[in-house]
Order: sequence, then structure tokens, then C-alpha cells
Amino acid sequence: LELRLLSSRWRIDSIHLEEPYAVFTYRDRKLVEELRKLKGNKLRIVDDRSAYLPLPAGLADSDGIAAEIKSLLQP
Repeated sequence: LELRLLSSRWRIDSIHLEEPYAVFTYRDRKLVEELRKLKGNKLRIVDDRSAYLPLPAGLADSDGIAAEIKSLLQP
């Protein structure tokens, strides 16, 4: 629920995993570009609907992955 609330602020519709990335599908490129700048360019925008967050090597558990995504999405 927390990830959904944080995602909605940035108009991110879905998040799924494609190792070694968390992939975000979004509706507003301008907002996602703002998020990228705020977080030190951690997020890779690949087209008008998708962005990739590289996950740290060895991060395999769902709690750790969720924490990494939360840290990106939190203001």
C-alpha cells in the first residue's frame, strides 16, 4: 500500500522486476524526470513510458527491494 501511495504522487502506474532493475511504467515524463533529478540521476528513463532503477548487486529479498524503491519515491 505504501508503494502505491508513493507511486501515485509521481504518476507511476506499475512497478515490476527485470533483474537487475526495478522497472517503472509511468504517465508523466516531466514528473519522472523531476524524480530522477531529485535522486541524483539514479533512475534511467528509457522512453516515454518506462524508467529503470538499477538495484544493488546481491539484493534479492523482497523487503530489501521494496526499501530501495521506497527510498527513491519518497520526497
